[in-house]
Amino acid sequence: VPAMTAVSRLQGEWMIRASIMQCEDAIMGRVFFTDTGELVFLTAEGDLLGRGYGIWVCEESVIGFQFDAFQYEANSTKHVPLEPHRFRGIAEMPPQKGVWIGEWHYLAPGQPPRLVGKFSACRASRNFALPAISQKPLPDMPKAASKVLSRLDKLLEPFTMMQPSWVHHRLAGTENIWYVRNFLEPRQVEEFERIIEKTCDWERMSTRDTQEFGSSAQCPCGRSLMKV
Repeated sequence: VPAMTAVSRLQGEWMIRASIMQCEDAIMGRVFFTDTGELVFLTAEGDLLGRGYGIWVCEESVIGFQFDAFQYEANSTKHVPLEPHRFRGIAEMPPQKGVWIGEWHYLAPGQPPRLVGKFSACRASRNFALPAISQKPLPDMPKAASKVLSRLDKLLEPFTMMQPSWVHHRLAGTENIWYVRNFLEPRQVEEFERIIEKTCDWERMSTRDTQEFGSSAQCPCGRSLMKV
């Protein structure tokens, strides 16, 4: 199948639901596929905030996509997760109409991908209705699926804290604590504190008060920042 056919079939917004170990509501959200091989994920679960970014590739009649997703409770008193969850979908080309189904894989840090369930996707409608998980057995994947998996594996980037540049920042005797010494110079700290005290207000929320800073633009939601 020509690459242009894959783009025309896939490009745009989809509603997606994926199961993990028979939990059919593990992942629910909106995925926007671009014509340049990228995708954006936004969760659609009422109690969760979430977003993700990833890629998609095509070989013959098989499409594979994967993304890193952060999900957390809107009123959580804990911090946003340090690292995202990484997921992968493998399926034949989506149909012209109807529900698109395929395999759903979970990629744990430092481990090979694991088949954990199915995904069902449909074109986004005005009411953003989510498709149900198909109860039919998935068909065997064509041989081209191995090429798709190989391409996705080559495009994988290590999780941030697993990259070589972070190894020497890990605190001895811990598994998930990193400390970057002298990240800011004393004069930078003083300048940041002066700006914060002079120009910034606290945002009062039900579970915490927050201030957000960075070289970025404000998200349309008004509660976070967008990377530039």
